[in-house]
Amino acid sequence: MHFFQLNEITRTLHGIERELNNSSHDFWQFSAVLIALLVGIISPWLSEHFRRRPRKSELIAVCPDIKRQHNNEDEDTGVTRKLLHVGRIIIENQGKYTANSVEAYLDIVEDADGKRENFLPVPLIWTHGQLNGGSSPTIRNIYPGQKVYLDVFNNIYDNEFVGERIVTFAILAGNNITEFSRLALLESKLAIKLYQESGQVNQINLKIDWNGVDVPEMSIISQESIK
Repeated sequence: MHFFQLNEITRTLHGIERELNNSSHDFWQFSAVLIALLVGIISPWLSEHFRRRPRKSELIAVCPDIKRQHNNEDEDTGVTRKLLHVGRIIIENQGKYTANSVEAYLDIVEDADGKRENFLPVPLIWTHGQLNGGSSPTIRNIYPGQKVYLDVFNNIYDNEFVGERIVTFAILAGNNITEFSRLALLESKLAIKLYQESGQVNQINLKIDWNGVDVPEMSIISQESIK
């Protein structure tokens, strides 16, 4: 009697074990199907998200660079307009992606008389212009790890103005407007904005000291990524 009961209990336990094994197997099968379904739904969305995510460059103003220049007298007019120095800043792309179609604008000028209220943002000139097929000297691409030069000012000895030494901003337009083109004496602060095709905007703040005779001194005050 006891032997028969033990056999029945054993068979019952084996049956329960099989049911549990089958249930466990079904559970893992269901889980695998569910995971595969979720991956199938989410993968295209994630792929599109990463494809559209902006690939940001990282433009950093490394240091100012002031070079002495040597220009000869204009043979046609006989006027001595001699370029003495060019003030530039060196900008490096320290990011992993190319900064496309970068334009640099002189955005704000503030000197001893305060902020120039009538000043309008004007494009500055890249030292080597556009090297990737375009025609504008104010637009260029900057590749990862590449250093480029941006002209900021020109120090000129101009005999037309009774041997006056002047400093003009390296702008493409407005050269004939004093308020737009001339650097004032003493301390001036400039805000330069770099605009990229991607929508990124960086700002570089500079300080220039000039006594009207010696070579202007330029330094980087600060820089930031605006967006």
